[in-house]
Amino acid sequence: PAASAARNRAAQGRDTIELPFFDDFSAPSGEIDRSLWTPRGASLSTTMPDRPPSTGAILLDALDSLGNFYQNARYGSPTPADTIESAPINLLYPGSKSIYLSFYMQSGGLGGPPEECASLALDFYSPTERKWDRIKSYPGGKAQPFKQEIIQISENKYLQKGFKMRFRNYISRGSQLAPDLVSN
Repeated sequence: PAASAARNRAAQGRDTIELPFFDDFSAPSGEIDRSLWTPRGASLSTTMPDRPPSTGAILLDALDSLGNFYQNARYGSPTPADTIESAPINLLYPGSKSIYLSFYMQSGGLGGPPEECASLALDFYSPTERKWDRIKSYPGGKAQPFKQEIIQISENKYLQKGFKMRFRNYISRGSQLAPDLVSN
């Protein structure tokens, strides 16, 4: 998948995406735009979100790309599962030292609520440090309506050409007394 996103960017004659970066996940194809994103297990859904702000949403659940429950998931222990990572983005703009990331998210949707120890993580990639940093984590535990998040990006290590963001969910199989048989 990462190679195909790189090929798409190369075909467009660019190695990074320029602002504005926008995706409302309502592609007529029903597929994630691989020139913007590299999905790992994540899928586009129009049926699982509950009253979404657009016609589609990215579904991060406990099923891998083949529809199987992640085999590395353990009882009561959060395990990384589905991930969606942006293509490299140019955030190196003279004069501006503040850029905002705005997105909507929902816990549960029309599926079952996530486990208490499940979560959604937002990470930023610093091209200068060549590493990912956890920016925010959203706990599971109950289904919620969509809410908007606005995150300020102001640190120089992110305001560079090659910045990336990723969303990753952490899943759990619940307890050994009440194992989950659903996709979280």
